[in-house]
Amino acid sequence: MLEEFIRSDFLKPVTEVVGAVIEKDKYVLCALRSSRMSLGLLWEFPGGRIKETETHEEALKREINEELNCDIEVNSVVEKTIAESDTNTISLSTYRAKIIAGTP
Repeated sequence: MLEEFIRSDFLKPVTEVVGAVIEKDKYVLCALRSSRMSLGLLWEFPGGRIKETETHEEALKREINEELNCDIEVNSVVEKTIAESDTNTISLSTYRAKIIAGTP
């Protein structure tokens, strides 16, 4: 099935993104997307796009620092998934992470 998906959307650009699953005291940190963004007012894990020269871990640390002004330790993979929009394909990798400095 994945092969069919990849073949059928071969011409669509792929955007690689990462998200942090940060748990503390049985709570999970989520962010509410701006109403001006695509998929506005939906909840998401903090994170973002991977720059061309970055590893997943580097991108996730940078994004969390930019968005939350926190430093994190990136741990194991939670899930990797692919989603399709009208214009592109999103490859999302989520990782367990722990805040080691700062407060969101």
